[in-house]
Amino acid sequence: MALTAPSPGEPHGAALERKGDELRTMAAAMATKADLLVLTTTIQDALRAEMAGIRAEVTAQTGRIQELERSQEAHTMRHQATDTALAHQGELLLHMRMSVEDLDNRGRRCNVRVRGVPALQERNIPYRWSFPFALLARNQNGWVSVRWPEEILRFLEELDLPPISIQDWVLGPLRPLQQRAPQRRGDNPLRGPAPRRRNNSEAPE
Repeated sequence: MALTAPSPGEPHGAALERKGDELRTMAAAMATKADLLVLTTTIQDALRAEMAGIRAEVTAQTGRIQELERSQEAHTMRHQATDTALAHQGELLLHMRMSVEDLDNRGRRCNVRVRGVPALQERNIPYRWSFPFALLARNQNGWVSVRWPEEILRFLEELDLPPISIQDWVLGPLRPLQQRAPQRRGDNPLRGPAPRRRNNSEAPE
């Protein structure tokens, strides 16, 4: 609210009185200390409500993050347990493979006759055969062995031998065991099954 300018011909005293009335009206329209206190309280209450909502959202997000961390930790532990179990299964499979090949070699070792390894004999490298079927050779660092096809390259490198290629080293599937028919008591494998006894109630043929 602005003060009005004095009109032409208006007495000076009347103009001053009118301006005083306008100033009092403006002062009465201004906010008092109580009004400012009420306004400040209202603003503070609104801010508290907003902060409470923000705190609730932050608390909820914190709970979700903690739940995700626990879930991730559980998944990590299960993953580690699975890796450990797979590694153990791999070791068991390797052991079973070696055992099967050992049994297979036990049945075939009488048919194998090794006369020597020319590459080792030419270089005077001491070697020997290991049971059931493995080649051991000695270098400056000790004994080097080869038993699987994937060990040939390392075996040759440690003995400073040229690389070779083995064409017919094939690890085929195991042959299934033949199922034998159950043998009855009294059967002779050379003469065939024993004759079936005749019951007294049966009539002779």
